[in-house]
Amino acid sequence: MAKQATEERLIQFRGDYWLMRRKYKNNQMALVLDVRPSNLSAYGRGKKNPGVEFLEKFYSIYGEELKEMAYNYPGKEFGPHTVENPATVKYLRTGERGEHYNTDDHAEAQDHDERADHINTLKKNNDTLLAGITKIIDTNRIAVRSTDRAIKTTEEAVKNNTIVTKNNTQLIHLFTSRLTIRRRRGGSGRK
Repeated sequence: MAKQATEERLIQFRGDYWLMRRKYKNNQMALVLDVRPSNLSAYGRGKKNPGVEFLEKFYSIYGEELKEMAYNYPGKEFGPHTVENPATVKYLRTGERGEHYNTDDHAEAQDHDERADHINTLKKNNDTLLAGITKIIDTNRIAVRSTDRAIKTTEEAVKNNTIVTKNNTQLIHLFTSRLTIRRRRGGSGRK
């Protein structure tokens, strides 16, 4: 059975988890840590407690980055607390203040992050759809231009056929009128 972490260590982890969530999505961290996203989220919200092995893995991967991040966020929220001075991060991480994180605040932040992720996914889907629709519109424009050219070509062919028909009609009238004249004269018309 996995060795259980102390309460102070769990408080430290939950604060660090939410600090890392400023930079990474839960799914990204879960992939790196080789855990299910739902378990990682439950660890961060205090619904489940991770073992010592998991915490060691978490800090071996994110420890240095957490040190840098903690000093880059003075005046920002750190879990349910506000960090005015980077030195207070130490107290929040080690639990020296004796305060416990309110898991409702974490759940609310988790819901907010999930909504933001969902909104970003919807925006990406909209962008993809817009690109597809734009491509369809461009393709339709090309088809319309081709159809316009075909219509013009057909109109020109009809116009040319009308002229040919008119000329043929005139030739037929001329030929029939000459035939009529020859018949009236009573001969073939050759001399």
